[in-house]
Amino acid sequence: MTKNVVVTGANRGLGLSLARAYIAEGHHVFGGCRTPESADALRALGTEAMRFDAADFASIDAFAEAIGNRPVDTVINCAGVDARAFGADDTNRGALTISAEHFEAVMRVNVTGPLLLVERLSERLRASEGTVVNISSQIGSLAIAHTMSRDVSYAASKAALNMVTAKQAQAFAADGSPSSPCTPDGCGPTWAGRTRPSTPTTPLGRSTPPSKDSHLHRTASSSAGTARSTPGKSKSPRGRNRGQTSAQTYVRLLHLSPLDR
Repeated sequence: MTKNVVVTGANRGLGLSLARAYIAEGHHVFGGCRTPESADALRALGTEAMRFDAADFASIDAFAEAIGNRPVDTVINCAGVDARAFGADDTNRGALTISAEHFEAVMRVNVTGPLLLVERLSERLRASEGTVVNISSQIGSLAIAHTMSRDVSYAASKAALNMVTAKQAQAFAADGSPSSPCTPDGCGPTWAGRTRPSTPTTPLGRSTPPSKDSHLHRTASSSAGTARSTPGKSKSPRGRNRGQTSAQTYVRLLHLSPLDR
């Protein structure tokens, strides 16, 4: 069955790879990027290339409106930046040197944008029993961030995105739908110049049925690592086993390699 898949940051890196994989399997992809008119590789795939700027909230509204009443089966928030995207260098990305403007700009793209996009598409996700995937980073973990990463804004934004993901899962679960975070091994996108996989991360302990997980995991694996998921026996807020719930909106958190952040 053909699915409608939203991928942001779809013009390069992991976003482009995911768009390519979904198109190859016969699905329809809404490929969001800031300049779709110049996204030749994305348009060549046959995607519906659309303007999406995570820093521009009017753009997010317009993106959701352009999808219209069509169902949305999967939303993958790939779009993300660090302070270098706004002119910072390694001397002014630290916790004692970053400017308020650079810090807030990164948070706007990496946290508020994904939050608002899922909010705008939430009813269509519920209607299709869809999936939300937020691309995070190991640097969002307190256990890792204190040992690496030059960029306090990027680390803080991914920690915040982790919490947004947890709260989105809670919100979708309020109607009895389970949530399912899971973590593949490293799959760093190419736009940051990252080419080697990370040390395998620890899954978050809740898995979706194979039919929900397998495609995204295969895609992440082909990018730069092997996806893993550990089955869990958690129950939804209404006490039903996850495998017995009919209405299922899944929310996932994927951790990428920290490397040069």
